[in-house]
Formats: sequence, structure tokens, C-alpha cells
Amino acid sequence: MKSPVRSTSELAAALGISRWTVSRALNGHPGISPETTKRIREAARRHGFAPSVLGRGLRTGKTTIIGVCLPDLVDYFLTSKISRLQDAIESRGFHPVMQMTNGSEEREEAALANFAAMHCAGVISIASKLKPTNPGLRGLDSSSISVVKIDPLHPDHIRVVASNRVLAMQEALTHLHELGHRRIVALGIRPDTAYGQQRVVGLQTACQKLGWKWKRDVQLLNASAIADDFDAGAALAKEYLEQPTPRARAIVAINDRVALGAMRVLQAHGLKVPKDVSIIGYDNADFSPYAAPSLTSIDPQVSELIDAAVALLLDESGRKKAPSTTPTLIPTRLVVRDSTGV
Repeated sequence: MKSPVRSTSELAAALGISRWTVSRALNGHPGISPETTKRIREAARRHGFAPSVLGRGLRTGKTTIIGVCLPDLVDYFLTSKISRLQDAIESRGFHPVMQMTNGSEEREEAALANFAAMHCAGVISIASKLKPTNPGLRGLDSSSISVVKIDPLHPDHIRVVASNRVLAMQEALTHLHELGHRRIVALGIRPDTAYGQQRVVGLQTACQKLGWKWKRDVQLLNASAIADDFDAGAALAKEYLEQPTPRARAIVAINDRVALGAMRVLQAHGLKVPKDVSIIGYDNADFSPYAAPSLTSIDPQVSELIDAAVALLLDESGRKKAPSTTPTLIPTRLVVRDSTGV
């Protein structure tokens, strides 16, 4: 069995190369050839050696750690793309450390304090609730630790990558207009929430472009929207069925879970989708193609969101880009399936 090594100097001596080369290879520096990097990393594994990124941080003031704040692991958007985020960070020679906030501002502040203590190279915060004036964010700025936010509730941070929800609603209503629909109900979209407000702007903009009248041709139905799950969709569909006839014959839901919950209730009451009612969801969830009928949905292009955020934080072009309070908006994509028609 190979004897363990305890430092880059010992590993370099065992390989007969310089400590400088070993250090740069283990830290993913692009100046070292892939063959040399592979040889050094394989030797490190054989000798049971793992460099201390925290120890390096104490010596240099920075590590290769990227702190990631996650609100939860229940939401489809997060669980489906965590591996994508990890791969994007690791492919650049950095190491993600993830902390859950459960949607709590206090936990998010504590996570940021931990990341600062770790001398992180940067931080990515998803669905952040903190305002730019928050002391935790200012503390990172004073430590020269850059923060990029993905879809924050307060988009006036200097580095933000967000889904273009305004465009998404315009695409949805344009599609329904092209199919001949003239009255729309939006399920679960609330103007008193950050993300809902963006969608309402998109709906109102589409109304103007299509010559429709807001609240007459496009209505918000959200009285039961205390959640955004299947049960909420079912409850909202029951409210829809209680509306006086003739009802709107097209629905735009806040997400695919609400859309599917609504679809099931409407079908149980004898309505056919899309013959009687067209339905559009949001998220393009994995189950959407397998709904009956398959669900037309807005794809928020989460992979592009993640790639843009990591590039903004870690790539040379992103680091050289002047800080701006104008968010980088990622366009959505309407995936048309069988739940929309006339």
C-alpha cells in the first residue's frame, strides 16, 4: 500500500516534479496539460492526498469554493438542475458548497456569513429574498467576494440572471390568439408577488399588442392560490367552473403542477382538453409530455440560466464585465403539445 502524503511538496517529490506544477494541476489551472493533470490527480488518489481548500484560503485569502444558496429541494426547477450547476462550476476548476435556506432570510444571511468565513471565490444565490442593502451582501462586497443571483425576489442587485417571465406570458397569449381564443383565465398568478408581478406585466403587454382589454379578455383567478401545487390547481379549476357561462376557453397556469391539477378536475366534470378548454403550463416539467393530453408548457430554459450565471461569476469575460443593475434576461421557449387547440 502506498504511504500517504500530507502536502503538495511530498506529492511533488514522489512524482519528481515541481510543487508549483502539482499545485496548479490540483487547482484546475488551465496552464497545465490534461495529461499532466490526470497523472498528478491519479497519484494524489493513490497516496490518499487531498489538498485543503480552506487551508489554501487562509494562505491566499481566496479558495476554489463557490458558495451556493438554495431555498429548498422540493421545487422542480431546483431538483432537476442541481447536477447541471455542479458540473458548470466543477468544469472550471471550482468546488461548490451548497447550503439550504428553506426560504428564510435569516438562514440566507447565515449562509453568506459562512461563505465569507470560507474565503469563497464567489457565491451563487438562487431565488434570494435579500435586498441589495442587506448587511450580509454588503459584507461579501467588502470582502471582494462576487455574488450572482438567479431569479431573486429583488432584481436590483448588480449581478442578476433571470427568466424573462414578461416575454413568456406574451408568447403564451400570442399562441392562444393564433388558435382563435379571445378570452383567457390565468390560474394562480398573483400580482402581489415578485414573480407574479412580472407575469402580470407580460399579460398586460400582450393584451395591448393583441387589442384585448385587460380584466375583460384576460382575467386573474387566484383566490385559492395559497400554494402552487396539484391541489391548488384543482381548487382553482373548481372556481373556474363556478364562473358564469360562457366561460373563457383557455387557461394559462402559474406552473405545470397547477395546470395538471386543474386539467384533472375539468376532465372529471366532462370538459375535454383542448376541445373545450386549452391549457398552458409553465416549467416544462418532466411529467408534462406524459399528461393526458400532453401539456403545452413554457420552458424557462433553466440550463441557460445556470450557464449564464456561472459564466458571469467565473469566466474571464464575466469578471471583466462592468457591474450592472440591469438583469441578464434569459428568453423562455413555448413547447407546444396537445393541450392547446380550438
